[in-house]
Amino acid sequence: LQRGITVGVGGAATSLALALAASVAGVDSWVAAVGMGTLGLAAAEESGLAMERLLLVDPVPAGQWAAVVAALVEAVEVVLVAPPASAVPAGQARRVAARMREQGAVLVQVAWPERAWPQRPELSLQARPLAWSGIGAGHGHLRARQVEIAVSGRHGADRPRSARFWLPDEHGRLA
Repeated sequence: LQRGITVGVGGAATSLALALAASVAGVDSWVAAVGMGTLGLAAAEESGLAMERLLLVDPVPAGQWAAVVAALVEAVEVVLVAPPASAVPAGQARRVAARMREQGAVLVQVAWPERAWPQRPELSLQARPLAWSGIGAGHGHLRARQVEIAVSGRHGADRPRSARFWLPDEHGRLA
């Protein structure tokens, strides 16, 4: 992912968002999750995020969502957001996006387009679950899930594409 863009993820949204954040953040980068009170920390760690570099902000005070996200994009490389059910004003969303581009942060909108903010992301990823593996004849543990990820957007991604991935694979990562 390029720095300074917004990404919308849907379908298996949280798993895909965590995998993207882990791939962008690397070892020395910080990641913030805003409005994601149900985020599974074990899943975040298994996806490759360093727990000591993960900021969790939830709940966000009413009317302060855009200000909180704007402050975080100045401080961290990747911000995962679950926009509030009430609409974020378009002017505030534009200011957050401008600040994010200036800082070179990546903003990942989780549950796109169901919980969307006013601006369309530059890149949209939709994960459609296909199959799980790991269960034997009525027993066992789910170990891996195959998904089809469809990509569309602007700036070089204007031609929709899709491919199959393991999310997670046997080791908890995107493969």
